[in-house]
Amino acid sequence: LGDPASAEHKAVAEMLLRTARHDANPRIRAEAVMSLNLSELGGSDGQTLLEVLRTDADEDVRATVAGILPHASGVAAETRLSGMEGQYAKETSTMVRRMLLGSIVQLGGARSQPILARLKGVDPTFAKDIDEYLGILESGVTDGMEIEMKKAALSDGAALPGSDR
Repeated sequence: LGDPASAEHKAVAEMLLRTARHDANPRIRAEAVMSLNLSELGGSDGQTLLEVLRTDADEDVRATVAGILPHASGVAAETRLSGMEGQYAKETSTMVRRMLLGSIVQLGGARSQPILARLKGVDPTFAKDIDEYLGILESGVTDGMEIEMKKAALSDGAALPGSDR
């Protein structure tokens, strides 16, 4: 018969995804995205999130989706990375691009290096950020939180322990 709790979770996820795609209020769309239980999303749900990332007119909604994609474990990492790379290339919002870069690195770790290399020429505004991420990844750091801490330290101009800066 199936687990009733699982069916209920699926129904809630479907309702939230519908809201994220169709509600007229961008704040409600962003809240719907943040309310998703990301570990229970399936492949088609991930495609829906990527569709929202590609098509939503509101940059806050797109940034919210970009920020949660690394945590949507029910969706193949390669699918999420590919979708974020494609969106970065056509994204017009600096805020969303910044979120996409962090999410690509957080999700992909060392696997994100070729993606970052491809994205480096897209927007000169982020060339320094991409170089910093590449340097951190090349140093062998793989933990997402540690990567972000080192990146924040570099962005603030602080010297990293063991670095020449």
